[in-house]
Amino acid sequence: MKQPKPASEVSLREVTRENLKAVLMLAIHEHQQYFVSSNAISIAIAHYSPE
Repeated sequence: MKQPKPASEVSLREVTRENLKAVLMLAIHEHQQYFVSSNAISIAIAHYSPE
């Protein structure tokens, strides 16, 4: 029987000027692109959406 993969660690961090390029370089698998917006789109929506 195949052993399950260990859980990945997830953390939430503020997007800053210093880490923005690294955040924008994050990518998802090609077959997931139809389900999730890019980080650039998500950041723009979050920044410019009315509260």
